[in-house]
Amino acid sequence: MISITVGAGDQAHDVLIGDLSAALGRIAAIAQGRPLPLVTDARVLGLHGASLADVALQPPILVPEGEDAKDWTTLAAIIDGLARRNADRGTPILALGGGSVGDVSGLAASLFKRGCPIIHIPTTLLAQADSAIGGKTAIDAAGQKNLVGSFHMPALVVADPGLLDTLDPRQLRSGYAEIVKYGLIDDPAFFDWCEAH
Repeated sequence: MISITVGAGDQAHDVLIGDLSAALGRIAAIAQGRPLPLVTDARVLGLHGASLADVALQPPILVPEGEDAKDWTTLAAIIDGLARRNADRGTPILALGGGSVGDVSGLAASLFKRGCPIIHIPTTLLAQADSAIGGKTAIDAAGQKNLVGSFHMPALVVADPGLLDTLDPRQLRSGYAEIVKYGLIDDPAFFDWCEAH
């Protein structure tokens, strides 16, 4: 397991890169022995939910797939689900899925009881390389993408490359494009590496 500390101002969090099973102890330590609310969609739950059975509270809070998850109705459903599960301000939320699941779950975490921790377990390359890392959260509103949001840094990010095995080529290309963009923006040597590999 590789650990990278990401800092933003006076806040920092770790990004663990490796097999999700190797990170369960770290998640359990953050959870302080209690099962955690899990936010995911039905497809991702079917593919990867069993790997979190030891740390996730059942049943999970299910959201729509993709961009459809990023709306007021879903945000309210997550907050209601947290309240029904008696989550408190210190209860971390597990967000298992792509960027949309992470965005709406992160916004819910930033709002619930004025802010509770969130642990991102991104299941797309784009989310592993970008959206799960920097604390940006949002939903779409008034016909505009990401109109309502906040910055809410995660307590932990677990990026398991094995979770990407279920992605279709289009999803992988989206993630690769984001990674190459970083090289184009500020790291010519990294861009050269991407081009060569």
